[in-house]
Amino acid sequence: MADSGFPRHYAGISDYPHFNISRLAIPNQFEEWEAYERWGRPINWGAPLETMGILTRNLRDNNRPLSIAAWVQGPFDGWSGSGERKRLAPTPDELRHLAWQTLSARVSSLNWFNLNIGSLVQYRDLITPIQKINREALTLEIFFLYGDSWENRITETTDKKPRPDWELSSIICPRGALLTALDLDYEIDRGSRTFRFRRPRESKFEFSLPLFLRAPLEVFRIDADGTYDVAYQVTSEGVEISDKQSLAAIYIATRDRQLRPDFEKRRQYFQQLEKSYLFDPADNRRDYNLLKTLAGQAGSIIPEEAPEK
Repeated sequence: MADSGFPRHYAGISDYPHFNISRLAIPNQFEEWEAYERWGRPINWGAPLETMGILTRNLRDNNRPLSIAAWVQGPFDGWSGSGERKRLAPTPDELRHLAWQTLSARVSSLNWFNLNIGSLVQYRDLITPIQKINREALTLEIFFLYGDSWENRITETTDKKPRPDWELSSIICPRGALLTALDLDYEIDRGSRTFRFRRPRESKFEFSLPLFLRAPLEVFRIDADGTYDVAYQVTSEGVEISDKQSLAAIYIATRDRQLRPDFEKRRQYFQQLEKSYLFDPADNRRDYNLLKTLAGQAGSIIPEEAPEK
């Protein structure tokens, strides 16, 4: 088990090989961030986001056939920073990329470190991103529970000095393939010391498929808000998808015509379940103020000025 020293004390995933290594702002005794020279000179406030996927795949391959779990760095109001990064939690884009790095490597349990009321008050802009990632993971759970990783590769830009462009991963289960394209052509903002993703760009994603999924009857994109048609063509090895995307794109290739309506039904169920609580601190100021009051009663740290909505 690779971890930062304390996940073994937590209940709930003790039967899973798992890790909790923060990629942003938090000092880690097991690695030297200064060794990452991807941006010309080292940075001392974070590691490249795709290293989360490398860690997950290593954990998975070293523990087969056991299921694995990952703790993803989320909002937390109780740690101190390193390297002068002021924001000690991921930005919404960083959080989504980190989470899908682990999901695309096929974890069976994704856990947020370390959710509490005070953390959600302090980082209000992460409430909705976490909610949407949870909805996506639950909607697509057949891949994480019954599938297996098929392929992982990195494409590069066509510049004179090529740089990482997209990371393409696939998980296969009997009903289809989960295909993910994770944006690696991101920049560092040296002022805020955060990772910043570029605007969506036209791209082609080539995925190989096992024989039983060759010539899929349907390929579509999916996220927390719905399913979408995409342009694609069947190749001798699988499919080539043409789309305008950035950050994280999720696709399904299947020969099962019922899979898309089944996923949409599940997605709508979880979305309605969220609404049934009648509590939305991310977008409702009254609910947010109640959350802030509860955090104070619980003795959590409350920022002087929480993000407004």
